[in-house]
This record gives sequence, structure tokens and C-alpha cells, in this order.
Amino acid sequence: MYIIKARENLDSMNIHRVHIKVDMPEKMPHEKLKAVAQKIVKDTIAHEKCNTIAIDFGPYGYVDFAPYGNWLRISNRLPNNYNNYRFKYIFFD
Repeated sequence: MYIIKARENLDSMNIHRVHIKVDMPEKMPHEKLKAVAQKIVKDTIAHEKCNTIAIDFGPYGYVDFAPYGNWLRISNRLPNNYNNYRFKYIFFD
């Protein structure tokens, strides 16, 4: 359904940011893209703590998983839980 094309750690000043590029074989409805992003985030945070995760769907859009949905609000401490984290979806038509 999708292929993780690249995964980078963009760490800076004690902030662990993960950037994931996803290759989609074909255009999918936004709901399917949301489900893919949620699965990728769930799998990622099951193995490591992240301050933020960015998922790049190429020509279809991108998703940020960050405090309150805004990666500018991350702190330099790793989260104990992700209660205040939200998804921010930007999809191109």
C-alpha cells in the first residue's frame, strides 16, 4: 500500500525530529493517507521517543505529529506521553 522511501533523524539542540518520506503507488483518498500517517507514527513511537515526526507524501501532501499539531511548539525534552500531540494534515488535490 505504501513504501517508506527514506527516514532521517533531523536532530538539533536535544530535539529528536524524525522525517519520513513515503512513496505512494497511486493517489489515495485523504482518509487513507491519514490512516497511513497514523500507522507510521504509532509504529515509530512504539520504538523511540520523538519530539516531532514529519511524514512527506510527496505530491500528495504531508503530515506533522507534534505538540498541539505545531512543530514550532516542541520543547527540548522528550515527551513522557503524547497527550498534547496532534496530527496536522496538509493534503494537495
